[in-house]
Amino acid sequence: MTLKKIINKEFFFFIIITFIIFIFIKNINFFKNLYYVAMSDFDNRMINKTYNYCGKSSVGYIYDITKKFNITNNPKVINFDVEADPSWVFLNTSKPKNDEYVILLNFIENPIIFFQKREKFFIGQTVLNAAGIKEIQFLSKYNKAIKINGNLQLYKVQVGTINFKNFDELGKNNLKPKEIFKLDLNNNNYINYKYIVNKEIPNFVGRDSLNLIKIIDSQNYKIKEIDKIKVTLLNQISLKNYQILDSFKNKCFYLKKNGWNIKNFTSSWINISFFFNFNF
Repeated sequence: MTLKKIINKEFFFFIIITFIIFIFIKNINFFKNLYYVAMSDFDNRMINKTYNYCGKSSVGYIYDITKKFNITNNPKVINFDVEADPSWVFLNTSKPKNDEYVILLNFIENPIIFFQKREKFFIGQTVLNAAGIKEIQFLSKYNKAIKINGNLQLYKVQVGTINFKNFDELGKNNLKPKEIFKLDLNNNNYINYKYIVNKEIPNFVGRDSLNLIKIIDSQNYKIKEIDKIKVTLLNQISLKNYQILDSFKNKCFYLKKNGWNIKNFTSSWINISFFFNFNF
């Protein structure tokens, strides 16, 4: 190979690599982000840009209210998205958790999950931050509501045991699912194409477990029509039980539990004691 061909080949590769780098820099807005870092202080970057302000881990929102309210008491953090715990922003290891104050991230008043069809049962997503089930709807592949007469059984199994085709396989491997809820499906609880439940279910949530639904019905052809099950959840947090200290787009909240704290109780007791002693 002549020297000229070698030079031409190397120049060709140089052009290709330069072009790829240019496309990469353009797609990540390199110069725009570099300008933003150079012109903004740490607080502005933390609040407005880094980690999303109120989305995913929502570190920006937590950092903002930590400074705004001078938080030093380790409030409870509940993230309705499956993300790592962002409590490190304000965590003070010398103090215990304070459940009187709560930070809600990616809040949804009534979250919805879907159970997808899997052979003779339906498998659901991991459930977090839910107290139970509000309502259930059976849907065809065309999203048409299906009415079932029979009963529904909700089971809980450990994550990592989902590669099976039926409940018998779980039993053979000593991984028998635990029944945690049962619902009769009839005309009494079927309203507006949905089955009304409004039931709190203990042990319903957990990162290390999944939920299964099994339907028992004499009308097997109806079960075969079901493509997925839409489940609306009861939230473990009711905003009416809290004082809203701060909120952002009804998605991120800083809350304080309603009711007297120990200081108010002590003060009130002293005043009552003083009143009775003074008058009697």
